[in-house]
Amino acid sequence: MTTNAFASPPKNGTYLLLDVLWETEAGKTSSNPFYFSAKDASGRKADLSMFADNQLGSGDVLPGDKSRGFIAFDIAPGAATVMISDPLMQEAARIQIPG
Repeated sequence: MTTNAFASPPKNGTYLLLDVLWETEAGKTSSNPFYFSAKDASGRKADLSMFADNQLGSGDVLPGDKSRGFIAFDIAPGAATVMISDPLMQEAARIQIPG
């Protein structure tokens, strides 16, 4: 359960709220909410909401460091697919979220 409050009701039916822990084991990575995107079960792209409390920050994450925060999408209820991109906006991972 989270205490996040949103300024307005979702336009697409619900908010999908991700609690993200970004950890770098080696080298240097960069976290950014814009690296995340989502689609509903019908393939429609969800709207990234920039109004979540404690949103995942943007910036370098050095080896051994972690960054934690929320990412929210205004999306239709049900199953969803979340995609994570690298800094060049190439897909690096895909996660299925059951409905």
